[in-house]
Amino acid sequence: MKELRKLASDAIEGNVDALEAYIQLTNAKKELELIIKEVIEHAIDEFDKHDQKTLDFKGFEIRKTQSARYDFKHISVWNSVKDNLKKIEDYAKLAQKQGDSIILETGEVIEPAIKNYSEFGLAIKKK
Repeated sequence: MKELRKLASDAIEGNVDALEAYIQLTNAKKELELIIKEVIEHAIDEFDKHDQKTLDFKGFEIRKTQSARYDFKHISVWNSVKDNLKKIEDYAKLAQKQGDSIILETGEVIEPAIKNYSEFGLAIKKK
Protein backbone atom coordinates (compact mmCIF):
# COMPACT_ATOMS: atom_id res chain seq x y z
CA MET A 1 0.00 0.00 0.00
CA LYS A 2 2.88 2.35 0.71
CA GLU A 3 4.07 1.83 -2.86
CA LEU A 4 0.65 2.78 -4.21
CA ARG A 5 0.49 5.86 -1.96
CA LYS A 6 3.98 6.87 -3.20
CA LEU A 7 2.92 6.37 -6.82
CA ALA A 8 -0.13 8.60 -6.23
CA SER A 9 1.97 11.27 -4.52
CA ASP A 10 4.53 11.20 -7.30
CA ALA A 11 1.78 11.63 -9.90
CA ILE A 12 0.21 14.52 -7.97
CA GLU A 13 3.59 16.21 -7.62
CA GLY A 14 4.34 15.71 -11.32
CA ASN A 15 7.27 13.34 -10.75
CA VAL A 16 5.65 10.54 -12.79
CA ASP A 17 3.16 10.54 -15.64
CA ALA A 18 -0.33 10.87 -14.12
CA LEU A 19 -1.94 8.68 -16.80
CA GLU A 20 0.55 5.90 -16.20
CA ALA A 21 0.00 6.16 -12.44
CA TYR A 22 -3.77 6.14 -12.93
CA ILE A 23 -3.58 2.97 -15.03
CA GLN A 24 -1.37 1.25 -12.46
CA LEU A 25 -3.61 2.30 -9.55
CA THR A 26 -6.75 1.20 -11.39
CA ASN A 27 -5.19 -2.20 -12.13
CA ALA A 28 -4.14 -2.53 -8.48
CA LYS A 29 -7.70 -1.72 -7.38
CA LYS A 30 -9.13 -4.43 -9.66
CA GLU A 31 -6.60 -6.97 -8.40
CA LEU A 32 -7.32 -6.07 -4.77
CA GLU A 33 -11.08 -6.44 -5.36
CA LEU A 34 -10.51 -9.94 -6.79
CA ILE A 35 -8.34 -10.91 -3.82
CA ILE A 36 -10.96 -9.65 -1.36
CA LYS A 37 -13.64 -11.73 -3.14
CA GLU A 38 -11.43 -14.80 -2.70
CA VAL A 39 -11.02 -14.16 1.03
CA ILE A 40 -14.52 -12.97 2.05
CA GLU A 41 -16.10 -16.43 2.45
CA HIS A 42 -13.25 -17.56 4.69
CA ALA A 43 -13.48 -14.35 6.73
CA ILE A 44 -17.24 -14.89 7.20
CA ASP A 45 -16.59 -18.47 8.34
CA GLU A 46 -14.06 -17.18 10.86
CA PHE A 47 -16.48 -14.48 12.06
CA ASP A 48 -19.23 -17.08 12.54
CA LYS A 49 -17.00 -19.07 14.89
CA HIS A 50 -17.26 -16.21 17.39
CA ASP A 51 -21.08 -16.47 17.57
CA GLN A 52 -21.55 -12.72 18.11
CA LYS A 53 -23.46 -10.03 16.22
CA THR A 54 -20.59 -7.57 16.62
CA LEU A 55 -16.97 -8.55 17.07
CA ASP A 56 -14.20 -6.34 18.44
CA PHE A 57 -11.11 -7.54 16.60
CA LYS A 58 -7.68 -5.92 16.74
CA GLY A 59 -9.09 -2.41 17.03
CA PHE A 60 -11.89 -2.94 14.50
CA GLU A 61 -15.59 -3.48 15.03
CA ILE A 62 -16.84 -6.15 12.64
CA ARG A 63 -20.48 -6.93 11.89
CA LYS A 64 -21.87 -9.47 9.47
CA THR A 65 -24.13 -7.79 6.95
CA GLN A 66 -26.51 -8.98 4.28
CA SER A 67 -28.47 -6.94 1.83
CA ALA A 68 -31.86 -7.83 0.41
CA ARG A 69 -33.31 -7.06 -2.96
CA TYR A 70 -36.95 -7.10 -3.80
CA ASP A 71 -38.31 -8.36 -7.11
CA PHE A 72 -41.55 -6.72 -8.25
CA LYS A 73 -41.59 -7.96 -11.85
CA HIS A 74 -44.36 -10.45 -11.16
CA ILE A 75 -46.76 -7.68 -10.02
CA SER A 76 -48.78 -6.48 -13.01
CA VAL A 77 -49.68 -3.07 -11.54
CA TRP A 78 -45.98 -2.45 -10.81
CA ASN A 79 -45.08 -3.27 -14.42
CA SER A 80 -47.81 -0.94 -15.71
CA VAL A 81 -46.68 1.96 -13.51
CA LYS A 82 -43.04 1.31 -14.39
CA ASP A 83 -43.85 1.37 -18.11
CA ASN A 84 -45.77 4.64 -17.67
CA LEU A 85 -42.92 6.15 -15.67
CA LYS A 86 -40.47 5.18 -18.43
CA LYS A 87 -42.68 6.93 -21.00
CA ILE A 88 -42.87 10.07 -18.85
CA GLU A 89 -39.09 10.04 -18.39
CA ASP A 90 -38.60 9.71 -22.15
CA TYR A 91 -40.95 12.65 -22.79
CA ALA A 92 -39.16 14.72 -20.11
CA LYS A 93 -35.78 13.97 -21.73
CA LEU A 94 -37.17 14.96 -25.11
CA ALA A 95 -38.57 18.16 -23.60
CA GLN A 96 -35.15 18.93 -22.15
CA LYS A 97 -33.53 18.47 -25.56
CA GLN A 98 -36.15 20.69 -27.19
CA GLY A 99 -35.94 23.27 -24.41
CA ASP A 100 -39.68 23.38 -23.73
CA SER A 101 -42.48 21.41 -22.10
CA ILE A 102 -44.38 18.76 -24.04
CA ILE A 103 -48.18 18.62 -23.98
CA LEU A 104 -49.51 15.09 -24.36
CA GLU A 105 -52.73 14.19 -26.22
CA THR A 106 -54.36 13.80 -22.80
CA GLY A 107 -53.55 17.44 -22.02
CA GLU A 108 -50.92 16.54 -19.44
CA VAL A 109 -47.89 18.82 -19.48
CA ILE A 110 -44.50 17.16 -19.22
CA GLU A 111 -41.85 19.59 -18.07
CA PRO A 112 -38.25 19.25 -19.25
CA ALA A 113 -36.07 16.98 -17.16
CA ILE A 114 -33.20 18.57 -15.28
CA LYS A 115 -29.95 17.26 -16.69
CA ASN A 116 -27.12 16.93 -14.17
CA TYR A 117 -23.58 15.94 -15.04
CA SER A 118 -21.23 13.87 -12.95
CA GLU A 119 -17.57 14.64 -12.50
CA PHE A 120 -15.27 13.66 -15.32
CA GLY A 121 -13.66 10.25 -15.13
CA LEU A 122 -11.44 8.15 -17.34
CA ALA A 123 -12.42 4.86 -18.97
CA ILE A 124 -9.49 2.50 -19.41
CA LYS A 125 -9.48 -0.47 -21.77
CA LYS A 126 -6.41 -2.52 -22.58
CA LYS A 127 -5.82 -3.08 -26.29
